[in-house]
Amino acid sequence: MNCPAALRWSLPLAGVSVVSMALAQLAFSQSSQVAIQPGETSVLVSIKRLNQPAVDLRVAQAPTSRKVPAQLVGNQLDGARALEEGPVHEAFAEPVSANAQQGEVVAQQPPQPIDETSPEYRPDRANIDWIPGYWAWLAERSDFVWVSGLWRAIPPGRAWTPGHWTEVDGGHLWVSGFWSDVEDQQVQYLPYPPESLEQGPSSAAPSDSHFWIPGCWKWEDQRYAWRPGYWSPGHQGWTWVPDHYVYTPSGAVLVSGYWDYPLQQRGWLYAPVAWTSGYKTGDAYTPSRVVNTSSLLGSLFIDNDHGHYYYGRGYANRDRYHPWYDSGHRSYYSPFFGFYAWQYGRDSDQWKHRFDDEQHGAAASPALVGTVVQMQPSQDFDPRGRWNSDFRKLTDDERRNVVDRSRKMEQFRSARSEYESQQRLDPNAHLTRYFDDAGHPRGAYSYVVNDYEPSAFRLKNSSAAEELRHQARNQHELYRQQVDQFNADHRNQFRQPREESDRLRDNFKRQVDELHKQQLHDHNRVQDQIDQQHEMIGEMKVEQRNRIREMQSESHRRTARPHEEQIELDHEAHGSFGRRGP
Repeated sequence: MNCPAALRWSLPLAGVSVVSMALAQLAFSQSSQVAIQPGETSVLVSIKRLNQPAVDLRVAQAPTSRKVPAQLVGNQLDGARALEEGPVHEAFAEPVSANAQQGEVVAQQPPQPIDETSPEYRPDRANIDWIPGYWAWLAERSDFVWVSGLWRAIPPGRAWTPGHWTEVDGGHLWVSGFWSDVEDQQVQYLPYPPESLEQGPSSAAPSDSHFWIPGCWKWEDQRYAWRPGYWSPGHQGWTWVPDHYVYTPSGAVLVSGYWDYPLQQRGWLYAPVAWTSGYKTGDAYTPSRVVNTSSLLGSLFIDNDHGHYYYGRGYANRDRYHPWYDSGHRSYYSPFFGFYAWQYGRDSDQWKHRFDDEQHGAAASPALVGTVVQMQPSQDFDPRGRWNSDFRKLTDDERRNVVDRSRKMEQFRSARSEYESQQRLDPNAHLTRYFDDAGHPRGAYSYVVNDYEPSAFRLKNSSAAEELRHQARNQHELYRQQVDQFNADHRNQFRQPREESDRLRDNFKRQVDELHKQQLHDHNRVQDQIDQQHEMIGEMKVEQRNRIREMQSESHRRTARPHEEQIELDHEAHGSFGRRGP
């Protein structure tokens, strides 16, 4: 993973904290006025969003204050009823499995694909595409429902490989789609990996900015070797989807890890529909009722046995499903768990309790399904989710491109289904412990598949698949160019204010230096004056002491002279002048 480095700008001026803080606040306010848009790469996020507060749990999905077109308000096909609970389109979100578990085999044959057309309006932003819907088996209804297509923000560097229904022993099996690397030229089928050894973190996190990436089996040198889980730095506003396997009758497909958008920023998820009077082949359908992703996480569940996300509060009371944040189920892993555990604290269950309250009706939450105009923002609306509410009408070229893309997606689906129905995994391929030539086990968790060569569905064998992948690469390149241009515009836009701030900083520093020099000069001048005064005071003290000594000597001399003169007179009177002694 690429770790973004947060760019910080400061004004290190010692001794002038008040002005320095003012200049720093000016620069920060200028840079913080940038409107952050989803779809940015981790590099772009590191510049502008890494230090922003964490996104709230209840970002609204499709609010708008503008006049909503009539096409977005009501359903458009008689007999089609949008479901208040049901499956989530797997291109929108999907739990992952390290074991390549097989889905549910359905005895009933699925209907022919619906003639589905995209809505006339789409989210108004780049790097978003229409992905067609598909039939899904809903056990609660014992019938098929149509999982509506959706407008999806494409994960950077990814292309959608559609799933399909295939006939197997005992009925029909849904083979899931997945987001593959945009540079992949083929879909490679591997032997089914051993049971996952993932048991959660094996050590303490290096810091609060790290999250745990689960371990996974890796196919290397004709054998499986266990790659342990590890701690990795997270990115604000991005969800990491770890390495995982997708089951197919031809083998397991390894999907490498990638960064995806948070749930609230992935696009418009339309509700699945069921036909009250049965679907008639040839009926045209345009989805119009959306699922409110502001409350989706409070009503999102995982099938314990076969995976897939399901929305609806009714699933909380069914043993077959568990909440996405319940980490006790190891069969399927929700990437959202890693994201929210990292963002809101691994040692705190408060964020889990909030979702749990919503699922059991203890907390009020918005409606799950409705028209765009009904999906109003919640009280704690986050502006970073606001782009989902901006929409515009499709142009004629976009309409033709959507129709052409849907047609090619169906051809890609059929080509993949045909290949996988013909190239089934050899039932004799089995796993054994791997030993070296001396008979010693190689690695604690290494397995070899005897006489097995992986097969591959080459995209060039399907013109539709190859064209879709070519379009995906071009779209990704255009997206990268837009991101680079956005970064360049951002730098140019704020270069002048930053240069002005630098100039103010340099001028202020120069003024401070000059002030310091002047203060030092004044200090030295005053110090010289003080030294001169001290010297003068010292000379005055010496002169005063000398005068005192002279005065004392003169006084002593004057007081001693009369006494000596009296003695001389006495001597003269007794005639002993000059005599000494008795």
